Amino acid sequence: GVRKNSSSRLPHAYSFKYPQLMGRSASDRKKSTGKAAWPAFLLIGAASALAVLFAWWLRPGFLVAMDLKAADAMFMARGVRTAPPGVVIVAVDEKSVNELGRWPWTRKTTAALITALSEAKTVAVDMVFSEPQDSLSDAALAKAVASRSNVVLGYFFRGDTNAVPDPSALSSLATSRISLLIDSAGTKPWPAFPSVETNTALIGDGAAGFGAFNTMPAEDGIYREMGLFFGYGPGVYPSLPLEALSSYLGRDAVVRLAEYGVDRLFLGPLEVPVDESGALTLNFYGPAGSFKTWPAADVIKGRVPSGEFAGKLVFVGVTEKAVYDIRPTPLDSLFPGVELHATAAANMLESDYIIRDGRVIVFDALMTLLAPLFLGLVLCKVRRTLAGLACFIVLSVAVVAGEFILFSVFNIMPAVVYPALSIVVCYISGEAYRNLVAEKRSRYLKRAFSSYVSPELVSEILDDPGALKLGGEKRVVSVLFSDIRGFTGISERLSPEELVEFLNRYLSPMTGIVLEEKGMVDKYI
Repeated sequence: GVRKNSSSRLPHAYSFKYPQLMGRSASDRKKSTGKAAWPAFLLIGAASALAVLFAWWLRPGFLVAMDLKAADAMFMARGVRTAPPGVVIVAVDEKSVNELGRWPWTRKTTAALITALSEAKTVAVDMVFSEPQDSLSDAALAKAVASRSNVVLGYFFRGDTNAVPDPSALSSLATSRISLLIDSAGTKPWPAFPSVETNTALIGDGAAGFGAFNTMPAEDGIYREMGLFFGYGPGVYPSLPLEALSSYLGRDAVVRLAEYGVDRLFLGPLEVPVDESGALTLNFYGPAGSFKTWPAADVIKGRVPSGEFAGKLVFVGVTEKAVYDIRPTPLDSLFPGVELHATAAANMLESDYIIRDGRVIVFDALMTLLAPLFLGLVLCKVRRTLAGLACFIVLSVAVVAGEFILFSVFNIMPAVVYPALSIVVCYISGEAYRNLVAEKRSRYLKRAFSSYVSPELVSEILDDPGALKLGGEKRVVSVLFSDIRGFTGISERLSPEELVEFLNRYLSPMTGIVLEEKGMVDKYI
């Protein structure tokens, strides 16, 4: 029942004005859209990068805390590593205290422990014997220390503000004083203390050396670094792990100074990467117990296999939690202090360092700059919020995963928080721009055209609004006029409901065909 217009003067094709967008390929529309949008999104990426770089330079407390926690997360994700077998711990642990009595022990017991470690190449004692006990016990410990000639005793510096350096203390520590190589007259930024608590002369005279067991946490109370030397009076003195390793290797430590602070720390053939204050970033092997550890009671009672300590660096310290020599670390909130010293010594002995030098800082800055620029260019290519979110997630995961690989495989510790933050800022800013500016314009165009053209054409207009122009475009197109023969009579016989159903059976498939061919329906009459 379709009656075609059969006028001989009416051509099959007409020349009329039609929106210019029709007939443009999808690739052309995408290119046009990208051209229109990329400057704004690129500017958003650049602004995000510069904002984060400026915040990095200011180093506000919350960003420093985020950076530290990100580094902690990398340690936890990496998990446990095998500690070097050449470094061993002998622990005054719960078992030893239960068997040999409460801590502190008599110095005869400590003397027996040191005597039992005669096979060790170096014994580092994470304790100080600053007060006399009884003459027999003190003499026994002094004899044990002197007879071994490989015992490094601990001591600690105090922060008493009114104290002055003690000449006798300076004299007792003189054998362990660090040599300085001064390249330029700069600052001395290492920690300095006004007073010290050393071992008694009787016990200390026979020691192979002395090392300070001071440790200092970061601002959040977590121990991540080990100061390797400290200032006292006119001199610089080593920490316990540095002095122990110096004795173990038979080499003296040398510090080279530059204008900005510490430039290098040398220990024989080893070059130790420290920061300008002389601190070493610890490369942890795992939670407490990562090192081979023997209970002190087993050592004293002869329950350790012969040769277990031969040629090794042995740290002696207290791990019993009730003694409170516990230091929280990224991997364990109950990490024994003696294991911190063992970790530092093992890192230096194996040259197993965390790398976070100037090269890493430059890499971090480039990542912080380039990642949001790349995301900005990607966001300008996608129209949907979900697609933008997917791009954001993929890029974030790629950056974090890449930096974790650098850490876990190469010991390079990048500042992952800054590139990640720049990506977050860029994504939020880009989506805000899209929804507040671009989507607002899209909604306006959709309202303006949806009453006149097909949804597909509306989508094309939204994809490339810049392609529209006043007056449209002249094209040769096909126009279809159709009618239902006898419609007046039909409409008189049918009820309104039946008439609607009848029209829908015809108009719906006809309209579908037109829209499938990307045509437009002008009107129903």
